[in-house]
Amino acid sequence: AVHIPGSVLRLVGKCGDFITRLTGKELPLTGEGMVYATQWVFADSQKIERELGFRFSSHEQTLADAIRWLYLSGQLTARKAGKLAA
Repeated sequence: AVHIPGSVLRLVGKCGDFITRLTGKELPLTGEGMVYATQWVFADSQKIERELGFRFSSHEQTLADAIRWLYLSGQLTARKAGKLAA
């Protein structure tokens, strides 16, 4: 893994925004995306889990539930929902 300072990533995102405006082609790195990615506030759920006995769903289950809901609400086709449409 390579550590890249947040300020550099935010600058790259701004450059990506500029290139998008010039070319009309969207890039995966945006200024807004890099601000979000580099200034994320760390949160630890261990205290909630320990004191309240609350258990979060896994990220796999959460994503599957979201895809299933999108399919059932008509936002996704069966083809796009894949096996979760069954």
